[in-house]
Amino acid sequence: MDYTGITALVTGASRGIGRASARELARRGAHVVPLARSADALDALAAEIRARHPVDVHPLAADLSTPDGPALVVRELAARGITIDLLINNAGAGTVGPFLHRPYGPQRATVDLNVHGLMALTHAIGGQMVARGRGGIINVSSTAAFQPMPYQAGYAATKAFVLSFTEALAHELRDSGVRVMAAHPGAVDTGFFDGTTAVMDPRVTDSPDRVAAKTLDDFARGRLNSYPGRPLHRAQTVVARFPAPRHRRPRHRRGEPPPRPPHGHGRLRHRPTNVARRARTPSRTPIFPLPAWCGPHAPAGKPAAASAAARPPRRSRFRGWPGRAHGTGHRHAAGSGSTRDGHRQAAGSGTARDGTATGTPPVPARHGTARHGTARHGTARHGTARHGTARFGAGGAASPVPVPARGR
Repeated sequence: MDYTGITALVTGASRGIGRASARELARRGAHVVPLARSADALDALAAEIRARHPVDVHPLAADLSTPDGPALVVRELAARGITIDLLINNAGAGTVGPFLHRPYGPQRATVDLNVHGLMALTHAIGGQMVARGRGGIINVSSTAAFQPMPYQAGYAATKAFVLSFTEALAHELRDSGVRVMAAHPGAVDTGFFDGTTAVMDPRVTDSPDRVAAKTLDDFARGRLNSYPGRPLHRAQTVVARFPAPRHRRPRHRRGEPPPRPPHGHGRLRHRPTNVARRARTPSRTPIFPLPAWCGPHAPAGKPAAASAAARPPRRSRFRGWPGRAHGTGHRHAAGSGSTRDGHRQAAGSGTARDGTATGTPPVPARHGTARHGTARHGTARHGTARHGTARFGAGGAASPVPVPARGR
């Protein structure tokens, strides 16, 4: 983009980045309309620019933090017959200190200037640019837009608004001939903290002239976001732009119990174990209606085999995970060993690892309640359910009634 011959309106031009931007635009051949509250500072800037560059300068004094300030600016430009080709919304203010311990008036003024003033000028002048089919808007934000800042809560929030608003508007105007860009300088020697106890480290502070020149260079290159400060300042914004890392499935080694993913991560969510535990505790009332196949709460007049046969087969949600249910299991008629995940023993010795033991004689349970009530692998091997048939059961054979496995 060539700045020669265009007319640029620069807000907040009495000092800092705004003053440097007006000088840089005049050096590149643009006519300048500097805007600020101080008429004396604007007159001094206009005299300086006229003495150095053969361009027109139209100083305009106005307060954009007032409700009618932006409207007065638009009317004054129309009265002077000035058409704006480039709008640089640079005016900004902020307070420093704990939010609740500072007066509310200055903080409200910060929002009025940084948000309302910027939006009002963008709406009025940007509409004229779209009607002509050409123009440009540069909204000066800050690196504070990318993270919350304690003791500058209101200021950082307004700059976050400028970032979001600018990117959204740039998308809306992408085919209109009007380009929109957001500039995010870091610490700049502008006198922003004058009158406060806050200070800036000069080793990481940029000069307004450098920031203004680089901002105009980035806009000429057609960029959506400009980071005219030091690389250190941009690095602080890059981290906030990247999404949080996704949870990675833990590795599982053969022969070890499968690891449980943290609760609530992605599609590996699992049902809390205490739900089934509370439901099967005899001293408590179930918190939800239990189906017929759920162990002790099955109908008294219905055989256990019929309850198990009535249950439809179900595929495990944890597809591909070793150690989950992928088949059907059998109940133990007799034998030694222990049930692993909810299998019952009709007779024999052993302990129930994760389920209630039922039958004669009674078998002591390790946990006392059924944790899930499903077969782990689906078959009985040495007294534990493994692959679908009872193998090596001491003193008995497997029952022919299959019990479908259910994943946890």
